[in-house]
Parts: sequence; structure tokens; C-alpha cells
Amino acid sequence: MTSEWHEVPLRELVGYISKGIAPSYAEEASETTIRVLNQKCNRNFRISYGDSRLHDTLKKKVPPERYVKPDDILINSTGAGTAGRIAQIEDVPSATTIDGHMILIRSNGKVTQKFLGYALKAHQWEVLQLDEGSTGQTELNRDRLLDEIMINYPVSFDEQNAIVGTLESIDRKLIVNEQLNDNLQQQAATLFKALFVDLTPFDGTMPPNWTISTLGDATEMGAGGDKPKESSPVKTPLCPYPIYSNGINDYGLYGYTNDPKIKAESVTVSARGTIGYVCLRHTPYVPIVRLVTLIPDTKVLSAKYLYLYLRQLHITGTGTTQQQLTVPDFRKTEIIIPDKNTTECDNYFDRRVDVTGNYIIRFYFSLGFIVHGDEGDCSCHAGDLVYLLCEEYHDQRFGNGGRLSGIVRFGCDYRGFNCY
Repeated sequence: MTSEWHEVPLRELVGYISKGIAPSYAEEASETTIRVLNQKCNRNFRISYGDSRLHDTLKKKVPPERYVKPDDILINSTGAGTAGRIAQIEDVPSATTIDGHMILIRSNGKVTQKFLGYALKAHQWEVLQLDEGSTGQTELNRDRLLDEIMINYPVSFDEQNAIVGTLESIDRKLIVNEQLNDNLQQQAATLFKALFVDLTPFDGTMPPNWTISTLGDATEMGAGGDKPKESSPVKTPLCPYPIYSNGINDYGLYGYTNDPKIKAESVTVSARGTIGYVCLRHTPYVPIVRLVTLIPDTKVLSAKYLYLYLRQLHITGTGTTQQQLTVPDFRKTEIIIPDKNTTECDNYFDRRVDVTGNYIIRFYFSLGFIVHGDEGDCSCHAGDLVYLLCEEYHDQRFGNGGRLSGIVRFGCDYRGFNCY
């Protein structure tokens, strides 16, 4: 027997929708303070308390309905590339509300709250298109959100719960994998900093055949403009090229278009909102909303080295009312460029071994490929910085020994590679 499904506008499934409060911030916690979430807390479909602040309820009371509950749906409502981000909060560790740049949504009971959250997240790209206003000052149109977003759902609550259970299981696995990748990336960052920033192998002194340049001299730097007229919230044959903005959610992916502006491998840096968020871009794309782009001069360095180097920097913006990273200022940033002859992969092989059960995590760092883009003698295909899970290890030269049991993805938007 086929279950009954309906498709209705979001409005018919929402029992409560409201913006947050205008907080009265407090610097220190007290009996009268509660947590207030903001747009920075909403990333990658999840809520993090890391960027939350304190609100003093003694100075401004919070209506009971605006206190956040587990499974509440939160949507960012302000700013190009930010308005439309969707997350569903799982745990509320302490009394919490949201600020005026977020929207809170609760089900009216026709669907479970968790099902509504997953259904809305499936429409992320359509919701991102509902911002209106001038560049940088856009606002999510709430009426369009409620009337234009169509939700398909099964009438049976058992079926809703079964769907949610499957998706939650997948989410848990993704979280475990992300934690593993985060740990490995932290190790990579530590090693890179030791070699190229702190110059630990050289007692803190830069070798005489290395040079110091500026980003302006070592790269072609620019900034993104307005959203292309021809665009799609999803990838299509007519719009296959990604549009990237300053957002962190899904590495800043805003949508897709038909004509890429940047075709070379490059690096982007968020110039607004979360300033300094660095991504390595392997495929052609279009940058928007002042997203800073850097195309390296491949005669002196590769995009991969540039990406890893920028991740070590504390990149900040300027401005009193709205912080922003500007191209003229960023061009002055210095960067160390190693000599190509110094970076042969055989001379810089670092192996980190961490025994977990029968597996060995082996860390392979092909500096020759990272800095200058040359594979040299390395048998790693397309591996800028590679972590391998190996069952056996026989040789320092990657590929000459060891049966590979898996590959852990590294890179902000790297989708996998083959090793042989």
C-alpha cells in the first residue's frame, strides 16, 4: 500500500515564526544572563555556541516563546551569502535566545519538528535566493519563504520518523568523519607552520636561497562583484559552474552559473562576515560580494602552498561600522617563498605514526608538489597534502610499500583523489 504524501507551502506547516531580539549584551555571566545566538553560530547546517554572546534579561526581558528549544529551526535573515542559512539545533545546554538577524521556526503539528527541519534544509539553495536589497544589506523575505518554499511530506508520522531516523544516522557518521578530518588537518597545519612559518628545521632562520614576497607580487588578486544574472540554486547542464560568496556554509557555495570568471586553480579569502576564511578552489567559478580571490604566479608558488600559508595567518579587516578585508591592504601581506631546489619531496618527508588497532595513520608531505606544483619522484597523484590509512609500511617512498586501506580527504573543497 502506497503511503499518502502531500506537497504544500511552508506556511501551512508552520505554527510559530519569529525574529529574535535586540540583545542587551553583557560581558560576564550572571544569574540574569542567558546565551544569545547570532548568524556566526549557524554554519554547515549546525548550531555552534562558540560565537554566541551573553544577554542580560534584567535589562531586557525575553518572551517565553523566544527561548530556543531542542530541534528548533533557525535561519539567518540578513546579509548576502549569509541570509538563508538553515540549521536545526539539537542540544540547548543553557537558557538561550536568538538575535534579530535570525528567524526561529516551529511546526504546527502536521509534521514533526525534526522532519520539518530536514525538509527545509533540503531547500537550502532555494531559500538562499530569497534575500532582497542592496549588496551587503540584503534581508530574507519572510513571506516568500513561507509561500514559495514547497514541502513534500508523508501524512504518516511513523514514516516521517523513519525518514528522520535514516537521516540522523547519516549525520552521525558525517560528524565522526569530520572530527577525524579536523584532527588530521590540525596536524597538517602544525607541521606546515613549523616548516614554513616558524622555520623550525632551520633554527628559526630563513635559508638564504628563500625569499620574502608580498601577496600582491606573488599573486593576481581581485574581489568578487554582484551575483550573475544567469544563475541557479542547483547545478544544471546550463549552469554548471559554482558561485562562491563570503559564507562558510558549504565552503561559501551560493549557487551555480553558466560563465566562470576564475578558471585557474586559486585561493579565496572571505572579506566580510567571517573575515579570513580561506578556501582552495580547484575548478572554475564565479566570486561574488567582494570575496577576495588570489591566483598564484605558478613560477614561484602553487595554489596549494598559498592556501596552506594563508591558513596560518591571522587575517583581519578594517573599518569602524562594518569590518572588511580590502584588496589594497591585503596585497601588502608578506609571504615566504622557499627555493624550488630546497623542496624536493625526498628531502622533506615526515612520517607520523599513530597506532590505532591494526591501522597506522601515515602522514605524507610532498613539499615539492605543494610549493611549486611539481610531482617529481612522488608517486602521489594529485595529492597536495595527503593522509593515508595504511595497513603496512615498508618504505619512505610513498607507493613502494604498504597496502592502502583508505584515504582521508584533506582540503576545504577537495572531493577525493586516486593514489597508486
